[in-house]
Amino acid sequence: MSGVFTRGRMRLYLLKLLGERPRHGYEILQLLEQRLGGTYAPSPGSVYPRLRRLEADGLVSYTESGGRKIFKLTPAGQAEVDARAEELDALDRDIAQSVAELADDVDADIRSTVRDIGGELEDAARGLQGDTKRRRGHRRFTPEWPAAPEFSGSGGMIEAQLHVLVARVQDYLAQATPTSEQVGQCAAILDDAHRQIAKVLRQDG
Repeated sequence: MSGVFTRGRMRLYLLKLLGERPRHGYEILQLLEQRLGGTYAPSPGSVYPRLRRLEADGLVSYTESGGRKIFKLTPAGQAEVDARAEELDALDRDIAQSVAELADDVDADIRSTVRDIGGELEDAARGLQGDTKRRRGHRRFTPEWPAAPEFSGSGGMIEAQLHVLVARVQDYLAQATPTSEQVGQCAAILDDAHRQIAKVLRQDG
């Protein structure tokens, strides 16, 4: 995302933000991150020196309020914003395109994560079913979960719950096709569950 601010474009965008209304430095930092979709957070070290340079060039001035410097455009600064309106339009388009491309990448990553997690769950379920057949032959599964003997022993309760989870999720997916938002939410839930389980099982003692 920082690539859109090449060749002095950050300087120009700061003028644009101050052309909207006077702002203090921290507000400018927050607004930049917001306008860039949270994908790029400029550091104070990249913004404040530029504000000082704009002040030295006579394009920006400031007043102090509540211990903060409130920056605003001077007439010369506003004149530069007006003169470079086409460049600002192009910059806005580039930012919008970059945010959209990053959103597509995130969506693709989420879909990939869902596929990977789904494959791992299915593999685990198939392994659990194979163990059941080996232990009990072809007899019908009759004991109530979790009292079933194939779920006994170390990790048995976890394997049983995993089996139930896979079955229930597959049942939901058979009834309806999830939206992109639902896919993202489910992926986040599964990823969080994986991290928490890994944290618990890796504890010493």
